[in-house]
Amino acid sequence: MKSTLLSIICLCFGAQVLMGTAVKMGPLPEILKPQMIRVFDKQLFIVQGPEVFIFSLKNLKLLHRFGKKGEGPGEFIDNSLYFNHLFVDRQQIIVNSFNKLAFFSRAGQYKREIRLRPELKQISPFGQSYLRLDQVFIRDKTQYQRLILYDGKFKQLKEIYRQRSGIQPVRKVTDLVADSLNFKIWKNRLYVEKSNIGFVIDVHGLSGQKMHRITRDY
Repeated sequence: MKSTLLSIICLCFGAQVLMGTAVKMGPLPEILKPQMIRVFDKQLFIVQGPEVFIFSLKNLKLLHRFGKKGEGPGEFIDNSLYFNHLFVDRQQIIVNSFNKLAFFSRAGQYKREIRLRPELKQISPFGQSYLRLDQVFIRDKTQYQRLILYDGKFKQLKEIYRQRSGIQPVRKVTDLVADSLNFKIWKNRLYVEKSNIGFVIDVHGLSGQKMHRITRDY
């Protein structure tokens, strides 16, 4: 519980620095085992099991709470090996569950959902398209991570980037400190980290095209 409170305090302090506004700090009695935390538009979003909690950053008041265990509309499988991922923008909240994408209003009202094929779990909305990381064996049975762009019907459009995985099968070299392929989405831009070649971040547009590169010499 102490580590949870410390995480909330650090998050709120970081939000205060970024936003330049006063943010209340204190305990959140509803939260015991947070699995994902997001800050957006002066609100704090927390995933805990099949539920999503929305708090005001100003006073930590609970604004909305939605989601429950189940397989019906607006319900989620409570899988101990996979927690729900949250995506928030100004119009909606998207919850990526084990087997579906569920769409809610910013007030947590259920709108619709899309069932996902098993291989498409951990997919991320990107404009009207989607992004997904996968693991594949290529050439001499070397394992690679790939960042794939899909259209709105989950048809593969293109491979944006490929990187040798730090974890390899038996008889292959495995890195003790694995350098994983990471990406972030912000304001309809895709930022792909390429730390395996240095301080390099490629910026892509909605169609996956590379727009420019951010670099820095160490």
